[in-house]
Amino acid sequence: MVDFWNTLARIVTNDPLRKQIFDRFSTGLYHRDCAKRALIISGDHYDELRRILAKDEPKTPVSLATLGELLFTISCESTRRLLDDMAKVIKRHLSAPASALLLTGLGVLIVDESVRGLFRQGGFASVQLGGLEPAEKTLLTGLAKDKHLSTLADMLCDKDWRPDCLVKFNFYSNHVHVVASFCDCGTPPELIGRKSR
Repeated sequence: MVDFWNTLARIVTNDPLRKQIFDRFSTGLYHRDCAKRALIISGDHYDELRRILAKDEPKTPVSLATLGELLFTISCESTRRLLDDMAKVIKRHLSAPASALLLTGLGVLIVDESVRGLFRQGGFASVQLGGLEPAEKTLLTGLAKDKHLSTLADMLCDKDWRPDCLVKFNFYSNHVHVVASFCDCGTPPELIGRKSR
């Protein structure tokens, strides 16, 4: 999960990277196998997303689970708009390149409301982010207190990570990865009838 937080934050803070990813992968729901409660995501999509991310940051490994979560997350147009809107808010706070640990903190801030609450109070050590530099802690505290960012993050989490859902991702034949608390099991009306590339 830590690599997901880091990678999500990289995408949100890097406009050219986000645009490249959005341009490469079309929106629309991936095929569902209702009997297995599974989404079928092509292995080619995993390989291509890994290639794009590795080219951007070759020293940062990304797990197969993270690739699957990202592919699913960006398959929805409204989620892409939320990520674009978050990027604008974050850009107002972030004036220098971010360290890997800061990106991890930013990613978890985006996807976890309880962590945002801890960051508002300076509770970085309680989530093993006590190693952040003082300026990084100040930055994340400011982001956690930003009401617009919190609203956007809440909308993203309500849309894509519901606690009552188990979704399985089939990425290669005979390989199923279970991702819990990930998305709304119902097909959003805006995605009905759409297909991925």
